[in-house]
Amino acid sequence: SVNFNGGGDYISIGNSLVDNLNRASVSLWFKADDITTQQYIYSSPDVSSGTNGFDIHIQSGLIRTYVKTAAGSINVNSTQAPVIGDWTHVALVADGTTQKLYINGVFDNSAANDTDSYSIEADAGAAFIGRFGSYGAYFNGEVRDVKVYDNGLTASQVDLLFKGQWIGSPQH
Repeated sequence: SVNFNGGGDYISIGNSLVDNLNRASVSLWFKADDITTQQYIYSSPDVSSGTNGFDIHIQSGLIRTYVKTAAGSINVNSTQAPVIGDWTHVALVADGTTQKLYINGVFDNSAANDTDSYSIEADAGAAFIGRFGSYGAYFNGEVRDVKVYDNGLTASQVDLLFKGQWIGSPQH
């Protein structure tokens, strides 16, 4: 795992990984040291509007996800708070019609998001672990096993990822 101190450390990936895709997923494990402040765990921003593109973050004690398309930005909030100091598995899935959030291998919440008609807009040219683009919102805790897929994972695939049993290869 990588430990982030919430004060400026992060990982930058020189490719947004999901820009212009119609279907995509990101899966990761995190252990938060704080859940009250806004902190980005994974971010592929949309530079044209300086907004969220394909992101997972914590805000006000909840896990929040964003997926932006030309039709707008859709937010899905978790129905449960992560526990400080406990490892939590989270997966964000855009399957072409629906944006889904899974926590610890189980479906948590969703919203309609037609990424089949409007591709994901995450054109900042980079993805980040531990912050949101140049804005900051640095993560305070540990992150491990970040996997990005160029397809919408199924519920059973997410469950197998959570259990450490799925052998499918991520796109990145």
